[in-house]
Amino acid sequence: MATREQKNRRNKALRIGAGALAILGIGAAITTAAWTDQVWFAAEADTGIALQGSLTNDPAVWENAPTKDGALKIELPTLSGISGTDDPIEVDVFVKNASRTDVTLADPTLTFDGELFTDDGANNAWVAEGVTATIVERELAKDAIATVTVTLDPAAIPAELAGTSGTYWLQVSGAAS
Repeated sequence: MATREQKNRRNKALRIGAGALAILGIGAAITTAAWTDQVWFAAEADTGIALQGSLTNDPAVWENAPTKDGALKIELPTLSGISGTDDPIEVDVFVKNASRTDVTLADPTLTFDGELFTDDGANNAWVAEGVTATIVERELAKDAIATVTVTLDPAAIPAELAGTSGTYWLQVSGAAS
């Protein structure tokens, strides 16, 4: 009977082992199936804004926007020896959309430096009235060009600043549209 008891134990062990292998096999199959599910991902991509500028609209002399945010900053011709009797000075700046997407241009801004634009408590007020930047075409398709006209009215310059000099820059930025 000892042999029959050993056979029963052996059979019982084989049945438990076969059951455990079956459970492990099914678990592994379920786990593998769970890990091979297809996963989809969607997100918006930032195409970035690339503006170029020129004072001549000559394709050979386009300047790339030097700033990280895609804003274009162009130095305008230095002003020197201007008096209140001079004619208004107009400078056209050409802005090209070199982006892969359409762009809407923001309001242009101007920055100033030099004695002509120095703020001594009273003289800076003339800049707000005497220097303007006008842009007509704000919606630019890829490779389209807009013209920003910067106008300085010498009649707005205070008499004590007549004949002095200064430098100014135009900055234009845009957003994908």
